Amino acid sequence: MSLNHIRPWRNIYRRKSRQIMVGNVPVGGDAPITVQTMTNTLTTDPSATIKQIIAAAEAGADIVRVSVPDPESAAAMKEICRESPVPIVADIHFHYKRGIEAAEAGAACLRINPGNIGDEKRIKEVIKAAKDNNCSIRIGVNAGSLEKELLEKYGEPCPDAMVESGLNHIKILQDNDFHEFKISCKASDVFMAAAAYQQLAEATDAPIHLGITEAGGLTTGTIKSAIETGFLKFACMVSRADKTFCNCSGWFTSQSFCGASRRRAPLAPPRLSEPRKVEAEAQAVETKCDIDRPVPMMAAFR
Repeated sequence: MSLNHIRPWRNIYRRKSRQIMVGNVPVGGDAPITVQTMTNTLTTDPSATIKQIIAAAEAGADIVRVSVPDPESAAAMKEICRESPVPIVADIHFHYKRGIEAAEAGAACLRINPGNIGDEKRIKEVIKAAKDNNCSIRIGVNAGSLEKELLEKYGEPCPDAMVESGLNHIKILQDNDFHEFKISCKASDVFMAAAAYQQLAEATDAPIHLGITEAGGLTTGTIKSAIETGFLKFACMVSRADKTFCNCSGWFTSQSFCGASRRRAPLAPPRLSEPRKVEAEAQAVETKCDIDRPVPMMAAFR
């Protein structure tokens, strides 16, 4: 990028990350921003799913994610992948065999949830299928489905638990000589997700898929995504990985950003019904956050 020497506060410095390929689309490294969306059709209806993928591609999507929750959906993936004009990411929910079937059907990337996919033996089988079929993998950590041992260790979902889960599974991939992966640490709590991504950006050079899970509909999803993206991209100098937000059609859209400096984010937004209290707190609050007391967002981002 060209630096603005007159107004240096406008500069965004890219975090150094590895580049991977999702089909023929580069992600991370010096790759341009990529846009990803997810279908909301039944995967078992290939015609409707392909129609929606084509519409998404015509609107500018570079990658499309498709849910593969059952054997019937996996069986439809071959036709979907063959007819799709863009690379397909297979969203694997629980059963590792769906990942193997999706890779064999032509998926360009497999999204797996470490808390749901099963033990290391099953993950190794998915890795083998990805290698054999030239697939990349997204490690999709989710605050709502963390491993039992991490919940026992930390007491509840939190950024540290999410990052530890992600790093544990990065190690499994690397131990099996698999390096074509990106990673996400999503939560429905914007500030928990932002804090997790800040830690993750310091801990790995993998491309990072930014996103909020269960962001909501048009209004809620837009607000939550704008807060997370704005904070990570500008306040923390995020560069390139993936950003997920919800648009008016109910699909999920992703862009590639990556990286952030490590600073703690607040755990709760201000109560907009108390504008005077918020204004007073904004003048005095420090970055340390009390869970039981809402903290003005912008004051905590100083």
